[in-house]
Amino acid sequence: MSSPDHRQPQDELRSILDNMTDVFYRTDAQGRITLVSRSVEDLLGWSREEVLGRDVRDFYVDSDQRLLLLEHLDSQGGRILGHDLALRRRDGAVVWVSVSARRLSEREGGGTEGTVHDVSDRRRAEAEARHRREVVQSLLNATSDATMLIDGDGALLACNQVFAERLGHTVEQLIGHDLFALFPPEVAARRRIACAQAARSGETIVLRDIRGQRHLLNTITPVPNPDGTPWLAVFSRDITEDVETKARIEAHLATIRRSNEELEQFAYVASHDLREPLRQISSYIGLLERRCAELFDDDGREFMAYVSNGARRMDSLILDLLAFSRVTRHEVEMSDVVLARAVAAGLEVLNLAPEDSVEVAVDDGFVIHGDFGQLARMFQNLIGNALKYRSPERPARVRVRAERQEGGTVAVAVIDNGIGIDPCYHDRIFRIFQRLHGGGKYEGTGIGLAIVKKVAENHGGMVGVESALDQGSTFTVTLPLVD
Repeated sequence: MSSPDHRQPQDELRSILDNMTDVFYRTDAQGRITLVSRSVEDLLGWSREEVLGRDVRDFYVDSDQRLLLLEHLDSQGGRILGHDLALRRRDGAVVWVSVSARRLSEREGGGTEGTVHDVSDRRRAEAEARHRREVVQSLLNATSDATMLIDGDGALLACNQVFAERLGHTVEQLIGHDLFALFPPEVAARRRIACAQAARSGETIVLRDIRGQRHLLNTITPVPNPDGTPWLAVFSRDITEDVETKARIEAHLATIRRSNEELEQFAYVASHDLREPLRQISSYIGLLERRCAELFDDDGREFMAYVSNGARRMDSLILDLLAFSRVTRHEVEMSDVVLARAVAAGLEVLNLAPEDSVEVAVDDGFVIHGDFGQLARMFQNLIGNALKYRSPERPARVRVRAERQEGGTVAVAVIDNGIGIDPCYHDRIFRIFQRLHGGGKYEGTGIGLAIVKKVAENHGGMVGVESALDQGSTFTVTLPLVD
């Protein structure tokens, strides 16, 4: 019988083995388990009795890990701390453990002994953190901007492939490097000052860099950090193409401005130099008709009328061309315009015959932001056309209606009972100089509806027509309303 003094250390050892959380184990030189704590039951799902005597490799997910463990032991002088490997539970699940072990001497029986600590939670946390880093890296790589994250000292914590490729490196090569050391001194100095300002103020800083032919727009934004020192997210966008495009647009606009100046000079010439000879022709024709009428026979008087009418038509054409030129050049004086007043102003210019009927139903609440003169001219042309192209079989009747549409617009319809328009000509009539009737039957220059279309477009609107021969016409102008 063992003495109480001899049993006490054994009892204490058994108590320790039975109550420890980590698993303690010992193997012989062949790798068979000779001693193991009861905590192995929670770790692997096998009873201690079932584990004792078995080859330790039976529980390895990869049996080669046993050899790697022993090689690690030998390389570290017979002792290791924190060697991770995967074990297989009784139910087939994999559990990751960290092994701290030592080689047993021959006097101790050879083999190994050590502790096994369950690190499954740590491994899961590491896997989740790794997954989050991969997701973040994927998001970084998805943007076309060079993107980087730096700490308060300028060390790169993360960056994307665009930034790495811009510098001729890989992402892995750049992580941990001083961001400012990657740039020329003058560029680094500007960026260091901007980053310090963003960190100090807590506000986003925008900085432009011009390096040779490349233009960069850098946005520096503070990012909260648990230790209280802000990190900085830097987004660097290559705007070279935008800058070059803007330069081309500005050059094009300069060309347009020069063209407009030339058009203005032409308008001056047209309104003075071209019209002056026409006025002289008209004046002298009138003088001849009054003073020398008896000298002309019927043919002569007819020829004089042709000349007079031609001069008058040419003057009308020049005036319409000037009007079209003005609306094409967007010469506008923008203000809030009550639509009903613009319609009334356009109608007032027209000389209505007593038998003509024009009914206007436009609410005073419709307000357009636009040029009053252009809008009045547009309605003058539409109503004037409705009266001009009347049917010989019935008195002219014109209605002007306005209705609010979805999307904050108003549709103004000019409806007549005139001769109508063949649908095949609906697109053609809005082109300049397009006339469907000879000048002898209906006076006009073929510019009126082209002006209507330009005015509508100048105000962010559009114009369309619904018509058929001898069925009248409905011209509808859609314009945006003031909010």
